[in-house]
Amino acid sequence: MAPETLLYLTATYVSHPTRIPPAAILSLDPQHHIYMKGEKVTLTCSAPGGLKVAGYTFFKEQQDRTFKELPNSGMGPYEMFRVNEDTVGNYSCVYWIMPSSEEIFSSQSNLVFVAMADPHPSPTLIVDPPPGVVNEGDSLNLTCLANEGETEKRFTFYRDGLAITFSDEGSVWSFREPGTNFSNASVSILKAKLNHSGEFACSYEEEVSGRWVTSSRSQTVKIMVKVPDPSPPSGPSLAFAYLAVPFVILMILLIFYCGQKKTGSYVMGFEDTVMLV
Repeated sequence: MAPETLLYLTATYVSHPTRIPPAAILSLDPQHHIYMKGEKVTLTCSAPGGLKVAGYTFFKEQQDRTFKELPNSGMGPYEMFRVNEDTVGNYSCVYWIMPSSEEIFSSQSNLVFVAMADPHPSPTLIVDPPPGVVNEGDSLNLTCLANEGETEKRFTFYRDGLAITFSDEGSVWSFREPGTNFSNASVSILKAKLNHSGEFACSYEEEVSGRWVTSSRSQTVKIMVKVPDPSPPSGPSLAFAYLAVPFVILMILLIFYCGQKKTGSYVMGFEDTVMLV
């Protein structure tokens, strides 16, 4: 079996100085200076060509600077894992050959360091008007606010969980790139339509060690586009309506009175009451 640490491995090699195979070569795929949390990486342990390798062992450096064998090591030249807080650190490997019944280990490989990028703070999405309710045909503005800094940022807006592609939206949307402080970007709906209703969010990317690191998404803001309420008449129209009502009432009374005269009927009025007294 493979030894527990490279310190033990070194002692084994010294006891057979003429039989130690060439050092292993450790590589990392994909190769980056820094990795995102959850990103999948693969360590590959290689031996010089022509050697018949019996197995491989991978090691990770511990806090006391010793190297501990990784679980399931020895099954093949590959070690795959996802980057997180526990997988950050230095790695190395060895291989072994068995020209007879004895395992002979190679020298320690080069060290490979796996670094993880710190997550960016989530941005804040601001909607104007604040309630997030807009009449059909009106404009609506969304602003994505990120932390200030001199590092370039790239912003993405989402509707119902999907990234908005402004080139596909025609002239309905207006996108404003971040300014010199790279802290925010805005998008405007020039003339809102009913199908623009939805749940909106945003995120941003920031360059770190040559890689674009994406922040988590902002809070979700629900926007509703509604049909405008019918507005009451105002100005000259309202004044005309007020004058027209009594005029119509007078016309109805006059028509009724004329009809009564033609039929010969008579309704006693105020003057008749006075004469009877």
